[in-house]
Amino acid sequence: MDILINVISYITLVLLIFLPIILSKLTVKLHLKSKYIIGGSALIILSLILLIFSAWWSDFSSQILLTQYNYNFDGTNETENFKNVKKIDIQKVAELKKSLMGIGWPLKAIMIFPFYLTYSGFAFFITTRITKNKILKTV
Repeated sequence: MDILINVISYITLVLLIFLPIILSKLTVKLHLKSKYIIGGSALIILSLILLIFSAWWSDFSSQILLTQYNYNFDGTNETENFKNVKKIDIQKVAELKKSLMGIGWPLKAIMIFPFYLTYSGFAFFITTRITKNKILKTV
């Protein structure tokens, strides 16, 4: 289960990194008149969806792992919560439980969005200009 969770997390990370580049190349190849408006709108919507999924997945995957380690969410104290957890896994479960504390996934997504939007906008603009210049030089 750890491998599946890590694979999904890495795929999401790679998509977040390469989404602006893929969208900019796509908008240039489609020869749209208002490529910055259409591409920018698509970039904002898709990046928001990916960031929300990424924030939700980090929280949900921790809950999946806690269930896999037999953590009791309905316990009233630490003894009841860790009653079914194997002694080998107690340290890992304690770290997972600690990762669920604090701000929730919606607030994480809201806080990350402005920083990611800055990166994606910059990457989109630069990649669009480079691709457009290459096309103009070949013509």
